[in-house]
Amino acid sequence: MSSNSLGEHKHCCHSGPKSTYEGRGRYVTVAGRSCSEVGEGDRLVLYCTDIFGHRFAPALRLADSFADAGFRVVMPDLFKSRAMEPQPSPEAIWARLPQFVIDNPVEISCEYTVQVARALRQAHPEATLGVTGYCWGAKMTMAAVLQKATKVAVMSHPSRLTVEEAGQVPADAHLLFNCAEVDKLFTKELQGQDRQILSGNGVDATFIEYPHTQHGFAVRQMDEGDEVERARCTAETIRFFRKNVTV
Repeated sequence: MSSNSLGEHKHCCHSGPKSTYEGRGRYVTVAGRSCSEVGEGDRLVLYCTDIFGHRFAPALRLADSFADAGFRVVMPDLFKSRAMEPQPSPEAIWARLPQFVIDNPVEISCEYTVQVARALRQAHPEATLGVTGYCWGAKMTMAAVLQKATKVAVMSHPSRLTVEEAGQVPADAHLLFNCAEVDKLFTKELQGQDRQILSGNGVDATFIEYPHTQHGFAVRQMDEGDEVERARCTAETIRFFRKNVTV
């Protein structure tokens, strides 16, 4: 998020309509931090959140959807209780974003995500771990892939990804990219570069574009009428995990 313009990041800074949804999960400690956990069994999904964190109502609702599909979902506190608080306008979030970035170095969140992924794999050695990340959390998801803490990952309207990272993805990884039609943080140019690099390196990578959507749509309501594509994105993610996350 290097631009000084809100326009480029407006949808990233949109927390959507206020929700009081509390989720069905419980809070546990993994690798020294609070995590929301929902679901049972050994089919594991590690959910890396956007800037609004692991207590954000739309994220809890989405985690419950994955649990309903048969997965145990662990959603860690990437921000040490310093997640962005939902605000009434993108402008209010944008004003708070510089301090959020200072408080939450990406490298620290990436390191912690890898720690959680390895802890889950150690606790469930027979299981395959899937990792999913949204916006900010996609960077942590990619870190887990590059550090070989997982081979199965979904990244939805990601931010901060680089073509250099695409070139470092292990050939045995399985990736799904859920792409918004309009996304200034994961542009069509960057998608094309990543697709070409991953394909050239023999990586199983699928890119799905969801029409009439903006960055952020997969978690929270960004525009009127995007519920259908958000539901389809969730279904595609579940389908991908059912194929690749095994016990």
